[in-house]
Amino acid sequence: MVCCMKMSHDISTQQLFVGILSPTIDDDDNKCLVDVNGRPRLIECSYAVAKRMKLHWRFTQGGSIQNTKSKRCLELVENNDNEFGYQLTLQKCTGQNWTITNMLPGSTL
Repeated sequence: MVCCMKMSHDISTQQLFVGILSPTIDDDDNKCLVDVNGRPRLIECSYAVAKRMKLHWRFTQGGSIQNTKSKRCLELVENNDNEFGYQLTLQKCTGQNWTITNMLPGSTL
């Protein structure tokens, strides 16, 4: 397996942009988080770009994850209808904060 990733950082806005991220070099395997009518969906990136879908997000470590077009935030809400008791949703931002970490097997922070 090959892992391909392009990453850039904008110092002025403190944003991290992650581009191609795939377990293979086949672009059809790339999935992007998209706001589809207020519902979070993973859709093939090339399709989402071609259809001009809402696939750009603003994330600040310890802050919200907000779609730049819809202004909705990715948040967890209680949902007793599933086994976990929560579900991901897109809604008006309520102040939920996210910390994203990447841990490789056998590594520590």
